[in-house]
Amino acid sequence: MPNGKGVGSCDTPRTGDKAGASCCSPARRRSTAPTSAASMPVLHSMPDCPPESLKPPATGAPSFSSFIAKQLGWEGYTDEQANTDDADIAQRRATVYNFLQVPWNLEPLLGFGYITCLDCFLQMVTFLPLRVLGAVIKLACRRRLSRTQLCDMLRSLLIVCVSLFLQRLLPDMSHTYHSVRNQATLKLYVIFNLLEVFDKLCASFGQDILEAFFDSASQPRRWRGELPFTFIIALIYVLLHTMVLFYHAVALNIALNSHNNMLITLLISNNFVELKSNVFKKCEKQNLFQVACSDVVERFQVSIYLSIVALQSIFVQKDALSNSELNELGISFAMIVASEFTVDWIKHAFIIKFNRISPTVYGAFLRILCADACRPAGDDNRPRSPTTRPTWGSPSEHSAPVASRMGFVPVPLLCLVLRVLGHDVLPRIYFGHPSGWMLCLLIWLLFCFLKVLTSITLLGYACAASGPEEAPANDFLSGIERYTLFGKGVMS
Repeated sequence: MPNGKGVGSCDTPRTGDKAGASCCSPARRRSTAPTSAASMPVLHSMPDCPPESLKPPATGAPSFSSFIAKQLGWEGYTDEQANTDDADIAQRRATVYNFLQVPWNLEPLLGFGYITCLDCFLQMVTFLPLRVLGAVIKLACRRRLSRTQLCDMLRSLLIVCVSLFLQRLLPDMSHTYHSVRNQATLKLYVIFNLLEVFDKLCASFGQDILEAFFDSASQPRRWRGELPFTFIIALIYVLLHTMVLFYHAVALNIALNSHNNMLITLLISNNFVELKSNVFKKCEKQNLFQVACSDVVERFQVSIYLSIVALQSIFVQKDALSNSELNELGISFAMIVASEFTVDWIKHAFIIKFNRISPTVYGAFLRILCADACRPAGDDNRPRSPTTRPTWGSPSEHSAPVASRMGFVPVPLLCLVLRVLGHDVLPRIYFGHPSGWMLCLLIWLLFCFLKVLTSITLLGYACAASGPEEAPANDFLSGIERYTLFGKGVMS
């Protein structure tokens, strides 16, 4: 062959040659390297237009007459459009009805929780001194105390020690009132918010401290070891928590007695800040239960603060207050209470709406609290979940398990009330005459009567509302308390 090249060889094209003017042109390839038709790939040409199934339906522009007819309502909806719109409107209508039904479903739960807190508080005011007296008599007779009696004595010792310390540590409430009132309004607003945060932190940690203290008292082997240490820790906690509540009450007293109403307006608007912190979050039923428990405790604390302000006005500032100032104070009281109710209703209504929860869930929450009230604190047969905390109370205290679940700690509140009574009220009562003692005795008997009335009412309502057939339906909430971590956090 010429040039020594075989058949089918191809020279490399030189620079300057035309493209395709080489031995690798299609003609040369067909002549030198023939291939079969089966080995050649079959090339399908793409269609110039999509098939009829992929084409959008042809819709002509509406005529002017049809446009006018639709605007005038002469052309109605089709049956499919009417059915779709009816289903959507029915769902929206149900959402609106659920939104409006929240107060009627929420208030029984909050009312039951409030009366439970009142019953637990009155228990320490009325029957706890009598039980301690019985324990002292039993101890004087050289008889062994039960665990409940020992816890009662230690609780009373803790309350007495804290009350005595507060009489020395805390300044006069009127002096504190004027020193805090001289601060700037914005600073008072910040202080009020900080006190609310510290109150919740102390309450969440205080339950564990007090229960550890009572548990140490019930263990004979730890008597000489853990009991003194846990008593000191519990004493420090109750002191700090009571001081937080004291300054909280002082700040509320300043807001109620401010003549320009600017501070009271700021505090009322502070309640509406709760809407931002709770409403615009994903909230499960368990978190909603925690929010409801927090609202119960907050309502009871506000009522205690208002009672302290009323006592201050009656016994301390009665000569300085005129009739117009008393009327303004009453209006401020009403504004505080109304704002609490309004914020709770709006907050729960929007949580129900955004999270698509039925308002009947509050009935399930109420049955859970009623079931706790029907099982006393000393009942060892009550079912417990891993997150359910023990309750160190008397078997007759039906409100103790409910208060423990709601995160209510009555000891600091009682110490605060005793501090106010001992420093501002009792010195203004004349005990040189028997009438002073009779007045105190009658007030205590009135509290005893109120305690018996609330206990009977709560126990009767709880036994009627809770039933064994409803227990399995509420198992998903049986281990949830106010400060139980669920989901991404604790809503309180």
